[in-house]
Amino acid sequence: MEENERNWTLALSKTDKLSAGLYLIAAHYSTGRFPPQFGDREAAHEAERQYLCNLPGMDPKASEEGNTRKPFWNARKFAKYSQDFRRLLAAFEGLRLRPGSRLLELGCGGGWMASFLAMTGYDVLATTIGGPDVQIAARRANAFAALGLGNSLRYAEATMEQVDQLDGCVAAFDAVYVYEALHHAFSWQEALRAAFRCLRPGGWLVIASEPNVLHTFIAYRVAYLAGTHEVGFRKAALLRELRAAGFAEIRILSPRLNNWVTPFWIVARRPCGA
Repeated sequence: MEENERNWTLALSKTDKLSAGLYLIAAHYSTGRFPPQFGDREAAHEAERQYLCNLPGMDPKASEEGNTRKPFWNARKFAKYSQDFRRLLAAFEGLRLRPGSRLLELGCGGGWMASFLAMTGYDVLATTIGGPDVQIAARRANAFAALGLGNSLRYAEATMEQVDQLDGCVAAFDAVYVYEALHHAFSWQEALRAAFRCLRPGGWLVIASEPNVLHTFIAYRVAYLAGTHEVGFRKAALLRELRAAGFAEIRILSPRLNNWVTPFWIVARRPCGA
């Protein structure tokens, strides 16, 4: 366990990872530290900014290079991420959001999903909290411009909770999407409200591949080592907060039946008169 805390890349079997995770959960539960609590907003945000630099045993430059290459890591990972891209693209098409529509991404990380959508023809503004991801995203945008594809891909620095404070973002987008990032927000409830304010009336929010409640347990070891926010969702809580944010038409794409494992894919619409 001591070596595990010094080296995130320590070779562990699935059984070892499960044992380490259960040990941490049991030890922290006994002292009131599990389920995880996040009382300091700025500390949580700074941990997210420095995620690539803070993994024990990982070289920051190697981490940055790896994030730049995402999703082209290996065949298995690419299959997973490319399938998610296809599914997100199909969701937009199903909502009649055709190429040329204005999209806003919350928590884009290094920005690979935004670049895929921009290549498809969408006008994308992707936001990230900061840290090395800003430089990675900037390089993606420069490469995109070099291809002669204009300003269809742009990046900006903002937390998910304050994305509506960026210039020109209020009521400006046909759709806002968040892919595998909402569970990292200090206040995902505030992030939903910010997304609502960024949508034009009748616009859609797409919640894509956000983890179910079991993720709080599965990801606890990595979150503890990196000092980041990794909390899974309950369907009832997501639906309650979407309604509280002002969304009226809500469709659950998956899981059709409630469970603790399957990621959430949900679309929600800002009313046309709101």
